[in-house]
Amino acid sequence: MGRVSRARSVPGGRLTLTCALVTLAACQRTSPPPNILLYVVDTLRYDAVQCDGNDTVHTPAMDRIAQEGLRFARAYAAASWTRPSMASLLTGVYPRTHGALGRTDALAAGMPRLAGELRRLGYRTAAVYANPNIGPPFGFAEGFDEFIDLYPARYIHDRSAPPERVGTADNVVNRAIAWLRARPAKPFFLLVFSVDPHAPYEPPAPYNTLYDRDYSGPIDGSIKNVFGLLAAAKMGQLPAARDIRHLRALYDGEVAFNDAQLSRLLGELDRLQVANSTVFLLTSDHGEEFYEHGSGDHGHSLYEELIHIPLLMRWPGHIAPGRVYGDAVQLIDLYPTLLHIAAGHTSSTGPGRDLFDLLLGRDGARVASLAYAEEHLDDHNLRTMILDHRKLIYDAARPAPLSFDLQQDAGEQHPLTPVPAPDLMQAMEEVTRKSPAMAGATHPIRRDELPASVRDAMENLGYGDPTKGK
Repeated sequence: MGRVSRARSVPGGRLTLTCALVTLAACQRTSPPPNILLYVVDTLRYDAVQCDGNDTVHTPAMDRIAQEGLRFARAYAAASWTRPSMASLLTGVYPRTHGALGRTDALAAGMPRLAGELRRLGYRTAAVYANPNIGPPFGFAEGFDEFIDLYPARYIHDRSAPPERVGTADNVVNRAIAWLRARPAKPFFLLVFSVDPHAPYEPPAPYNTLYDRDYSGPIDGSIKNVFGLLAAAKMGQLPAARDIRHLRALYDGEVAFNDAQLSRLLGELDRLQVANSTVFLLTSDHGEEFYEHGSGDHGHSLYEELIHIPLLMRWPGHIAPGRVYGDAVQLIDLYPTLLHIAAGHTSSTGPGRDLFDLLLGRDGARVASLAYAEEHLDDHNLRTMILDHRKLIYDAARPAPLSFDLQQDAGEQHPLTPVPAPDLMQAMEEVTRKSPAMAGATHPIRRDELPASVRDAMENLGYGDPTKGK
C-alpha cells in the first residue's frame, strides 16, 4: 500500500486572477468536461519510443496513443531533472519563477497549480507517483485530493536479499488501476508518475536481456555501476563503446517494461468504458545522456538528449487520429491547454501557450516554434533558447554561448562559429524579462526536515545524500 497524503487548500485570499477566471468558466460551462489522465515516464528520451523513430525498442502502447491521437515531434522540458521540470509542467511557468531550482529547493507555496485549478472546476484530483523528488516535502501535494507515494519505504543494501521495488511501473499502474476502479462520479484528474527507466537500469526478466543478449562485460546497470562510470568520465575516462551500448540496452529494456505496464492501464480504461471520455497524455520530465557529450545521467546540460522528450495526446472525438505536429512546443504549454479543455475557456496569463485550437486541428492553428529551458543544479547556470530548428545554449561557465542548427546537426556535435544567433539571445532575454525570478520563492529543505522514507528512497534512485537529488 502506498502512503496517501491529503493536501490542504490554498486560502481564498491568495487566489490569483487566473483562479478567479477558471472558477467563473466552471460556472458557465454547459458540456460535461472530460477526465484527464497524465502519464509521466521519468527519464524517457524522445528517441527511446518506437513511434518517434526508434527501430529497436518495442513500445506498442505508446505507439497506440500516437496512432489514436496527436504526436508532438518536438516537445521540450523546462529543465533536465525531475523537480524543476515537473514543477513547470504543473504550474505553467519556468523554473526561475516557481523556485524549485536546486537540490534543496521546494516549489513555492501558494502558486497556482494545475491540480488545484482543476479541483476548483469540480475535478477529483489524485496522483500516484514513484519519485520522492515530487513528494509532499517539496510542495507537490498542494492541490491534490489524494497524493499516493509508491517509492520504497526503505532500501535493502544487502544485495543477497531482494531489494524492495514497490515503486516500479507495474506497482504504480496497479495502484492507478485500483484508484480508477474506485473513482468518483465527478470528472477526475489523475497524474501517474512512473520512475522506470530512471537509474538503476535493472529491468526484470525478460526485459533485462531483450536488447543485448550476448554481453559479458562488467556493466550491470546498478547504481554503484552507473555512478562509477560517471566518476571515471569526470576524470576523462569514458566507458568503452560496447559498455555504453549495453547500458543503453538495459535502459531500453526498462522502457519496454514500462510500456507493457502502460498497456495494462490503457486496457483498464477500455474495460471501465471511460477511454472515450478521457484526455490521455503521455510525456516525460526529461531525458538521459549516454555519453553523447562526455557524460551520463541527467541534470548537468541542456543538450537534446536531456530536454527533447516525447509528448503524445489522445482525446477521442476531438483530436483526429494519427496526426503529427512538427514545431517546437513546451511542457509548460500543457497547463493552459488542459485548463481550456476542462473549463471550455482559456484563462491562463502565464508563459505557456494554449494549444487547444491546435489539438482540434482548426484551420491555421499553430503556435510559435520555440522552447526555453534552464538548469541551476549544483553550480550550473545554463539556459537554452530554441527557435524553429536553431538552438542557443548559454553557459555562465563558458566564454561564449553555443549555437546549433538542429536540422543539419541533430546530435549537436558541431557548434556554429561564429555564433550567428543574435535573435536567439534576444529571444532568451525576452523570456527571462517576462518571467522574472520571484523574490523569496525558493524554500530550501534541510536534511532533518525530510522523512527517513524519503531519504532512503532517494538513495535507492542514486541520490546518495538526500539533499543532492537530480
